[in-house]
Amino acid sequence: MMKEKEFIEELRKTAKTLEPFVQSYNAGSLRWNGSDYVEATKTKKPNPYALAWWSKLRTIADLLETQESKITERQKGYIRHELSGGMGSLADLWLDLGKEGTSSDETSKQLEEARQKLSELLNG
Repeated sequence: MMKEKEFIEELRKTAKTLEPFVQSYNAGSLRWNGSDYVEATKTKKPNPYALAWWSKLRTIADLLETQESKITERQKGYIRHELSGGMGSLADLWLDLGKEGTSSDETSKQLEEARQKLSELLNG
């Protein structure tokens, strides 16, 4: 039996993992570094694939959370395909270490763990 609440929380946790890669700011502007506003030394554009998945994961979580009934088999099939269905799926998302910096290596590990956990929850 699927643990829907835990699945929704894992979707949100996975989206949060992608947040550093969806940020966008211009050199000279103020940006939040987690504790204070600091001046950005360079322009940063969001990773378009991370941004798409950040948005999709949050949307799926929001839709499932506001739904008054249990997740249907048809919905599970759709979500399963989106998460691990091949090209364009979450399983296909890898961050480019050269472009994204060293934190993307840790994020890639976190994403792999998240994909495993989401699959277990969805299929369990």
